Amino acid sequence: MENQFQYIHSLAKRFSWYNDQPKELFKALKELPAETLIQVTDEYWNPDANF
Repeated sequence: MENQFQYIHSLAKRFSWYNDQPKELFKALKELPAETLIQVTDEYWNPDANF
């Protein structure tokens, strides 16, 4: 359980940092492999999808 809490806490800190540093978010997105971006787009692009 402690590991899960630490993971969520780490994600929250990273989200907060990217929220405060949007240029860094776009930089990180540009560094992702094209295949990863395609997978994310395919999964979350449809506004009617349940996720």
